[in-house]
Amino acid sequence: MKVYLTLNNCVFVLGLNQKAVEGAIASRLAGGFTDENTRRDSPVRAASYLEKICQNVWHLPVVKEPGRLLCDFIKDGDNSIEAHQVGWLRDVVGDQPCLPPNPRKLKGLANLVVRLCSRLPGDLDASQDEPGRNEMRKLLVVAYVHQFHHELYVRWQANPDVFRDILRWCRGETAGLKILSDLKLPVVVRSGDESADSDDARGVEQDTFPDPTAADVFWIQDIVRATPDYVLPTMFVPYF
Repeated sequence: MKVYLTLNNCVFVLGLNQKAVEGAIASRLAGGFTDENTRRDSPVRAASYLEKICQNVWHLPVVKEPGRLLCDFIKDGDNSIEAHQVGWLRDVVGDQPCLPPNPRKLKGLANLVVRLCSRLPGDLDASQDEPGRNEMRKLLVVAYVHQFHHELYVRWQANPDVFRDILRWCRGETAGLKILSDLKLPVVVRSGDESADSDDARGVEQDTFPDPTAADVFWIQDIVRATPDYVLPTMFVPYF
């Protein structure tokens, strides 16, 4: 690139993951320093180094309505799912930020949801909206965990009761399994005394404003904690 950068009418267009490239540069820089303070400055130095090379930067916008985009991918890309099933999915995701705001990830999730729709109960038809939505919620949760959190999925597949820990964790009732400690929730729920006057005592929800590009965010928290109490862990098994 250094050979051609000074040529007239020669333009390089680079598509890259900025965080990954900066991390690689920072790792290389850190290896060349013995002073600990200088090593800690490596990420800042890496960002500065990349900025020197890439002077015109366009960042892809974050998806504002990931649920709608997921449904659009399914509606436009596959005829093996019925229109009323897409409607159930749209009702489940609504307009809440319950999915990763990344088009590539949503496309992959859409492909898996379409495949799993063949496992929906055969006696469900377009007139059964409430049962259909409940089944679609279970299907989507399994598809999401399968697609984005493989280690958790393997444990859940081996023991359906793992869902109880996932549910309690999403509702703020427990820290959950050790494997869950590696994940972050979009909303932290602090439980408390509902009879008390203050918000802190009653229990509040606090948005953690997670990084939209992070892979360790459990975006589907709202859908999981909306699971009806009558749903048993074994009811997810058909979608494994």
